[in-house]
Amino acid sequence: MTTVATKPATAEELYAEGMSLLDSGDTLGASETLWAAAATAMEAYAEMRGWVPGPSKFYFEIFKLRLDELGLHSGPDTPNPVSSSYTAALALEGNAWEHGELLTEDEIRRFGKRVLDLIDHFKAD
Repeated sequence: MTTVATKPATAEELYAEGMSLLDSGDTLGASETLWAAAATAMEAYAEMRGWVPGPSKFYFEIFKLRLDELGLHSGPDTPNPVSSSYTAALALEGNAWEHGELLTEDEIRRFGKRVLDLIDHFKAD
């Protein structure tokens, strides 16, 4: 059973599974699983902080709350590592929705590595 305490480890396990799927050539499965790893890490962090984002923009709200917490702001002139990791996770989510037809295997691998960064950014302080 996945609980708040086990979700960070689950996110890392999902990441490893996603990269394994990619190594076997399953780009759709990899995209879905890597997005699940990112989502799980963000959900765990929100739950640990007692944040209850609204349902319509759930992950975006968690992302913004974490940026605020870190004192980071994002924009075209001020990129930051959390934003680039979140953007990579969103690209993988989009690829999953489009059944693996948007990104190449190399792009999925590159974005997948950014998901690992995102997991680190959303670990409890």
